[in-house]
Amino acid sequence: MKSPIVVLLFGIILSLGVDAQVVMKPADAGLQMFLGTDNDRPAVFGVDNEAVMIIDPSYGNIGVNTSFYTGNTLYYPTHAKFHIRTTSTGSNDGSGQGPQLLLDESSTTGYARLRFRNSSLVTTGFTQTGTEINELQGFRRYWDVAAFGGGDSEGEDKLNFFHSGFGNAMSIIGNGRVGINTTSPETTLDVNGFTKSGSESTAYKTKLVNVQETSNCTNNATESIALGVSEHRIISVDVLVNAGAGGWYGPGDRYDDHEYSYKVNGSNLEFNFAAVSGCQFIIRQYRILVTYSSTNLTY
Repeated sequence: MKSPIVVLLFGIILSLGVDAQVVMKPADAGLQMFLGTDNDRPAVFGVDNEAVMIIDPSYGNIGVNTSFYTGNTLYYPTHAKFHIRTTSTGSNDGSGQGPQLLLDESSTTGYARLRFRNSSLVTTGFTQTGTEINELQGFRRYWDVAAFGGGDSEGEDKLNFFHSGFGNAMSIIGNGRVGINTTSPETTLDVNGFTKSGSESTAYKTKLVNVQETSNCTNNATESIALGVSEHRIISVDVLVNAGAGGWYGPGDRYDDHEYSYKVNGSNLEFNFAAVSGCQFIIRQYRILVTYSSTNLTY
């Protein structure tokens, strides 16, 4: 049959042609649908004679607001499997100009999640006639990006990056803090682990040893403080010693003709307090900043 068949039903015109193109269009302005069967006729969903969503017949790509006309020709450049093009204000006021994509968690305590994974068809069995039974399964590991914005304060809101093999890799808190390898950052940037700068080949980090020790007041007194790090990994050590009301002193600084020196021995820091006469360093407070590498240094 060469001519289309037209059926009028509840104000919707349905045209069936020899090319199997289907057109659903209300008598008045409103939702419209055009279903094509070849490269020249994509599936188009529109409103008031304006195309809104197009399914590309060549690759199955879906485009939202990605189409345009040049003359009477409709173009639909979908550059991805799912392509959204719109003007976004970032608000959620129902004006139609909100975010391009909204993931809405239906509970007040859960996280809205987006998962990235690789997948493959896995044969899980066979029918009685020998036909394979296939199932689409995730391949190995996946990433989740999850967000929670329902906390009682900004400090309880969180954007989290999770790896199924490693665990929580990074968290961004609503108060502006960022945690790497920690979900509860205590500073603007809180890194739980070693870092590298530029092209440096050795990863390193620092630790603070803040202790108080009481020693006998004798000339040439010594003190040993455990650092918890082997000398083979230590890059540098910065030390301050408190002499009471006199403030904090570095090695070589004099307090009432008293000074001290130190050396790294094994995993300890060994102090030697020298005095011209008497002894003023009785109760000593130590601030020791240690920078050390992730592995033993070979030099």
